[in-house]
Amino acid sequence: MKKLLVASAAVAALFAAAPAFAGSGQVDLSYTNVEDEVDVWSLGGAAVTEVGADWNIQGDATVHRVDVGGGNINFTDAALHLFKRNDSYAMGVYVDSSDIEMASAWGLGVEGQKFFDKATIAGSIGWNTAESFGSDMDGWNATLGATFFATDNFSIGAGVGYADFDFIDSVTTWDISAEFKPESSPVSFFAGYSNQDVSSFGGDDVSAWTLGARWNFGGGSLKERDRSGASMKGGLSLGDLIF
Repeated sequence: MKKLLVASAAVAALFAAAPAFAGSGQVDLSYTNVEDEVDVWSLGGAAVTEVGADWNIQGDATVHRVDVGGGNINFTDAALHLFKRNDSYAMGVYVDSSDIEMASAWGLGVEGQKFFDKATIAGSIGWNTAESFGSDMDGWNATLGATFFATDNFSIGAGVGYADFDFIDSVTTWDISAEFKPESSPVSFFAGYSNQDVSSFGGDDVSAWTLGARWNFGGGSLKERDRSGASMKGGLSLGDLIF
């Protein structure tokens, strides 16, 4: 619990100060419902700054509260990205970490984006390691997704992912999402639906839907944020695989 409070305070301080030192970024609050049984509240965001010669550094972090069965579980996700970006593409490396009450994990990988007039295609491949109840577990993951911009401030996205971890065998995921930002407002609104197929649990499907709001700073439209803001997503983390 103490570790969670420290992490929560660090996340709050980071995003309170982010507009002062970062080129652009966002802070978001979302609610996710999993199979009408689990409620997840998430507070987090991301910030990016250019360090020269098209190279950028992005940091992101999220604190989650999971309410299930009359109790709750808290966990944090964080990631750091170093990447080169121009008008045609972005490519770089990332490192991420997850701290859950019963486990902790970190991962690293490569990620990239390709920009088209009305769409962005993104992908990643990475390696993970986790420690739970004194046991170490390793795995790998890969993602592929696309975002289509119907207008500069209305986007529709879809993605797929695959992870193979020692303790859960393999997980296949897919998701769809949409985001809209009123022209004169820094706040955007987003919604999404996701599904996981976990092979080690008898092939069970787990679905979830999400609603949220996002405050965007230091940038213009959603399309501009995608091309010049804190838009790198990294790979699948331990939190993504469990919740």
